[in-house]
Amino acid sequence: SGVIVYQFAWNPADATKLAYTVPAGAGQGLYQVTEGGSTGTRLTDKTSWELAWLPDGSGIVFTDGSDLWYTHANGQTVQLTALNLRDSKIQGAVGNAIRDLAVSPDGKYVVFSRRGPGSLTAYSLWMLNLQNINEMWEVVPASYNAKYVDWGNPPEVFRVYLPFVKR
Repeated sequence: SGVIVYQFAWNPADATKLAYTVPAGAGQGLYQVTEGGSTGTRLTDKTSWELAWLPDGSGIVFTDGSDLWYTHANGQTVQLTALNLRDSKIQGAVGNAIRDLAVSPDGKYVVFSRRGPGSLTAYSLWMLNLQNINEMWEVVPASYNAKYVDWGNPPEVFRVYLPFVKR
């Protein structure tokens, strides 16, 4: 019996380290493994779906589907948001409410797609200041169904791949 790895990413500052998520089951959590290693070290046992390293490799931002979390490379985990978007029985049944996250190249912000409120399918794009987690704002409204986020250059500019608009 094996585990299902949902997402993985190489440490941008140390290409010998790989982080990966196991979203469910007895081994759920966020792991880190060193190249050539056979067993990963669990950094947190929180349900983990998607992840993004900080550019300096000092930690990882990840989502449990309803909130954003930060895990330092030493394993200390801190909750970044308190959205609790899976508390709704309706939203919980259709999957993750937060997805597609990306940390800015300077490590100061994280951008992510957030479903709702009031919608089960449309995603808005939100940004969180990692230096002051009380600063979070909507960047693209849900009417655009923003998904698949990625940062551009310079760091103040980001790309959002939006679905085609039917006319």
